[in-house]
Amino acid sequence: MALLIGSYGPTGPAAPNLDIALTARQKAGGKPLGEEREDRMSGVPTAQSPGPAESREPASQRAESSPSRPADETPPLPAETPPLPAEHKRWKRKKIFTPLVLAALGLVLLLLSILFYPSQSTGVSTPPYSRLEITTTSPIFLIGFKVVQVSPALAEMRFTVELPVGKTAPPPGATASLQVAPPLGTSFRDCPAPSCTRVPGVPPTFIWTESLAFKAGKAQADFFVKASSFGVAFNGVNAAAAIPEVMYKGPGNPIMLAAYDIPSAASYDWSSFPTAAVNNSTAIWQVDLAGGDTAAREAVGINSAGQASHDTRTYVAGALLGLAGGAILSAAQVALHAGD
Repeated sequence: MALLIGSYGPTGPAAPNLDIALTARQKAGGKPLGEEREDRMSGVPTAQSPGPAESREPASQRAESSPSRPADETPPLPAETPPLPAEHKRWKRKKIFTPLVLAALGLVLLLLSILFYPSQSTGVSTPPYSRLEITTTSPIFLIGFKVVQVSPALAEMRFTVELPVGKTAPPPGATASLQVAPPLGTSFRDCPAPSCTRVPGVPPTFIWTESLAFKAGKAQADFFVKASSFGVAFNGVNAAAAIPEVMYKGPGNPIMLAAYDIPSAASYDWSSFPTAAVNNSTAIWQVDLAGGDTAAREAVGINSAGQASHDTRTYVAGALLGLAGGAILSAAQVALHAGD
């Protein structure tokens, strides 16, 4: 037992024999035992390096042999990543900026619709009419009646009474007078007695009587009344003029020419009561008088071009109003969902 332990122990007699064997191997041209062992280990395939057979396989064959995804298979979606801080700020500003822009656009369109919408309706009210009374003992050929708006609150009635052609004065002893009564509630600028009389009532009535003095076959009389748009109404689309009532007391059958100042008078169609003469600022109507009372009349005019312009403005205003409402509604919807 002592001999065996001494022969195979690391410190026993076996150690010199091992050195002798290594020296003999080196002399024979062989590699040291450690290096040969490393060479043998290098040929063993590991998990990190391919084996000899696998390394010699062509890359194309390895690609073909590797499993591939079917063509109709949808690739997996990448995982959502939270937005970067700068991108998140831009997204937040956009969420706030969009409803503000839509709201501002809606307000602008709303203002434009208000500006485009016609400021007044196309209809006009029937103006009240005056009452005239002519009393004469000699024939009269023509009675002229013209209304001039001298200021926004004051109108002038101008009367001209003409004798028949060739007559420069009425026969000796002839008399003629003119009596004027404006519409109820309308008063004269001045009402001196005894020419002007105030008749009590609600509203009161004013009557002015003037004697006519003929010169060169004509007599004139002017009356001022406190009224705006006296005897006429117009708005660019429709117009109306009140032809006064006339009570004629005298011989013959005179005619009356009633004239009103109306802007763009020639642009209106006066089919209801055709004008005797018309220009760009004045319209004149002729009324044939007979003995007794001639009823008042209303002349109505329609401006077709003004009506078309009014309709166009109304349509555009309506369209702008609709767009304004849509923009404001969209702004409200975007603002409500801004935090989603």
